[in-house]
Amino acid sequence: MHYGNLKFKQKQREEQAEPDGTEVADKAAYLMGLNSADMLKALCYPRVKVGNEYVTKGQTVQQVHNAVGALAKAVYERMFLWMVLRINQQLDTKQPRQYFIGVLDIAGFEIFDVSNKDL
Repeated sequence: MHYGNLKFKQKQREEQAEPDGTEVADKAAYLMGLNSADMLKALCYPRVKVGNEYVTKGQTVQQVHNAVGALAKAVYERMFLWMVLRINQQLDTKQPRQYFIGVLDIAGFEIFDVSNKDL
């Protein structure tokens, strides 16, 4: 959730984004086990493979916000799948069973067909 609080601003006379403070980035990076300076550098100046070499590319503020949103969604997806796997492992038994994992979210009640065998 800290990713949503990251702030970026546009450099003067450029379209390049730069961090607007590092306090929130420090918290988010610490929780992910990352160096906050490296995380901010990767968001603002990603490395792109062009042909056989890598080039550092500048990002606009909107592009950085899009990258932060994509990163947050990817982390959420992986955490959710990890949680389903852990629950499946705890419920695993050799006996026949008639149960499922149901998740209630804002959109309603959903049943996921994810098990240890699927991943």
